[in-house]
Amino acid sequence: TQDAFDALTLEGTDANTVWTFGGESYGLKGSIFGTSLSTADAYAILPAIDATGVTNLNLTFDCSANFFTNATNFTQDCSVCVRVEGGEWTKVDMTTTCTGSSWNFVPATASLATMTGKKFQIGFRYNNVSTVKGTWEIKNIVINGNEVAAPELPVLKINGEEVAGENVNANNGELTFGEVPEGISIYYHTESNNTNEPVEPEAAPAKVAPETMEVEGKSYKLYTEPVKLDGGNVAVSYFAYDDATGLKSEVKTINVSNTVGIEGIAAEDGAAEWFNLQGVRVAAPQHGIYVRVANGKAAKVVVE
Repeated sequence: TQDAFDALTLEGTDANTVWTFGGESYGLKGSIFGTSLSTADAYAILPAIDATGVTNLNLTFDCSANFFTNATNFTQDCSVCVRVEGGEWTKVDMTTTCTGSSWNFVPATASLATMTGKKFQIGFRYNNVSTVKGTWEIKNIVINGNEVAAPELPVLKINGEEVAGENVNANNGELTFGEVPEGISIYYHTESNNTNEPVEPEAAPAKVAPETMEVEGKSYKLYTEPVKLDGGNVAVSYFAYDDATGLKSEVKTINVSNTVGIEGIAAEDGAAEWFNLQGVRVAAPQHGIYVRVANGKAAKVVVE
């Protein structure tokens, strides 16, 4: 339709001359026949496509090609290209029975597998390398793919115990995760003495999982091994990331009240040792919460 044509971006040498709308019957038309141009290299670009969470991408359309003399000239001069937004154009394989010398419309397909999980553009390129002034007509453009679900959050564990709620007490807390499916990466962010609300991760292009990922100004680390938590109140935020599609799970945050440095301390019978929540020994506890160690056992005590 005319509206669909108006939504295209025309880019390249004399693009507004090369690419025109041929009406409902002929669709998008690329040609320099009947113009003063002897050469041209121009793209008709579809609106940007967000393929986050989509696999098995492919493009189908109907096309006719005439006055290219033969199929070789046609495939030299006419192609389908893709690019990540702001990136460089890459030609993709186009399969069609166009002979380059007929007005008959035939089906054409192009694989978009390299754009899985990315925000990208499709460009129909007319570049008359052969120097003939052929005409390429395109209509019934369809982009197909399969939507996939965002990954699920794994089970988070502190000292080997599954965390059920949003708040947990721990002694020398060590953060681990339960079983993580192949192809899924886990990212975490810790903030000592902070209980900020979780933030939603921004979409990211699919790729091999990086070591860190910036989200809303915070750096999330790729989880690869158990993580020792700092003493005190620690907010732990984490999410799952699908390496193939770029999809992320929701972000979840738990608050850990973690005591450190008192494990293995045994005061003499009848005596007690006092520590703050950072594991520092305190001679005379004041108002607040402390850890009291006596007879080989530790307990949190509120001092009024």
